[in-house]
Amino acid sequence: RKAAKQDAAPSMPMAAEAEEAMAYDAGMDDADVAGGDIATSSPGQGQIARDDVYDRYNDWGQATYLSNDDTMSLSSAQRILYAIDRYLPLPPEHIRPHELLNYFSFNTLTVAETDDFSVLANIAPNPDKDGLYDLALAVKGRPMDRDSRRNGAITLVIDRSGSMSDEGRMNYLKQGLKRMVSELKPGDLVNMVIFDHNVCTPLENFVVGRDRPQVLERAIDGLLPRGSTDLYSGLSTGYQLADRSYQPTYSNRVMLITDALANTGVTDSRAIAMVGKYYDDRRIRLSGVGVGSSFNDELLDSLTERGKGAYVFLGSEAEVDAVFGGRFISLLETTALDVHFQLHLPPSLRMNVFYGEEASAVKEEVQAIHYFANTSQLFFSELMARGGKMRPEDWIMLTIEYEDPETGAETMEEVAWNLGDIAGEAPNVDKARMLMTFVQRLGELAYRPPPSGYSTRVGGWYDQGAWQICEDGRMTLERMETKLGGDPEATRVRGLWAKMCSRYQAPQPVSRPVQSQPDSWPGAQG
Repeated sequence: RKAAKQDAAPSMPMAAEAEEAMAYDAGMDDADVAGGDIATSSPGQGQIARDDVYDRYNDWGQATYLSNDDTMSLSSAQRILYAIDRYLPLPPEHIRPHELLNYFSFNTLTVAETDDFSVLANIAPNPDKDGLYDLALAVKGRPMDRDSRRNGAITLVIDRSGSMSDEGRMNYLKQGLKRMVSELKPGDLVNMVIFDHNVCTPLENFVVGRDRPQVLERAIDGLLPRGSTDLYSGLSTGYQLADRSYQPTYSNRVMLITDALANTGVTDSRAIAMVGKYYDDRRIRLSGVGVGSSFNDELLDSLTERGKGAYVFLGSEAEVDAVFGGRFISLLETTALDVHFQLHLPPSLRMNVFYGEEASAVKEEVQAIHYFANTSQLFFSELMARGGKMRPEDWIMLTIEYEDPETGAETMEEVAWNLGDIAGEAPNVDKARMLMTFVQRLGELAYRPPPSGYSTRVGGWYDQGAWQICEDGRMTLERMETKLGGDPEATRVRGLWAKMCSRYQAPQPVSRPVQSQPDSWPGAQG
């Protein structure tokens, strides 16, 4: 996905300019910064040079729309864990910082009864860059459970093509669907469409509490892999069925479960994705569940992007139980629709780096997202302070614009903070820093081609450069974990790094043959 980049929200390359702007506080003189254009020892002229550095930016105090994608877009984080656990190559395109921020948990505030969201804000000086500050905004949606959620009109669109027999994919799928049955409640409506090179509908208008449960169970048990994959026809049929059985007061959702290896019929990902966009406009939402190590990430990512849907990956039995068990409500129900987050800064601050998917001063350049039930997000950004020092008396504000999923009413919530009140070291900031360090180091390893003859086991990769990256990362992550004081997820991140690095052989010291001493002078031996 391509993030919209504006002056209001520069991306990672701007970090170098930020360091240059802060160079005065690092002890460099004016000539060092200005490249010789301004060379003076006069304090007055030095102040002019300093102002010029900050004046190069025209976005001080600019409001910026931010997006971390949908809160249940987790597949890249899940696939990273899958590859690490199995010593597989890690494709660089799977490393999406915002999805790791979505996957791991952060401290949040209780949502007030009158609100749909809560936001916990923390800001702290960047420990490595003078004059830059790290801002963490932990957003939590209104909680709900099986009893309080709306009834669901669920259309399961299930891939039963021959490739679903690989890696136990069909077993994962059936295990998940059987787990899902226990999460349904009376009144839920279930349809089922199955596809290979053909499409059929074994279940239509099944109502929980009205119809015999054995009917649904038999439909699940009857799933057997065969044939090729006409995903477009299967999805189109599923949407048409969901449209026919649409319930105005329900959560209407198509749930696509597939390895997305489309090879029959329409296979262009953009054409398939347009189906999701059309029906999302008709208030039929999409959740995508990817199965298997080789599933087509690009297609499902594009499809759920157009349909603003959840997108998860089944890579282990634990993930199956989570997705179709305790997390099933998050696949089905939304707290808010068409959500836009806008961060308002005072004239003393500007956005320097946003560690998310999209950021822009222009609302239309940041796609609205759906906020799924029982989820939270952390928006992590690096802010530059004018003059190199944050003003504690200034204020920031986050505006949340969204549509109520039940009434369709346009709604807005605003939260404002005094910078002095939220300043100081905080676990959310420290944990976000650790995750971004983990992401950066993973990227360094992912961009190195796998060594020839590697094997998927401990010590099966020989790459001295990667081993050194691992050693440097290990020491850094250990320090960061210590600061988080026993956070089990921080320990997990450090453990993931250790597992990732265990694939690399430690360099062996060079062994040289010991040579006999040459004839010595008589006085040397006494």
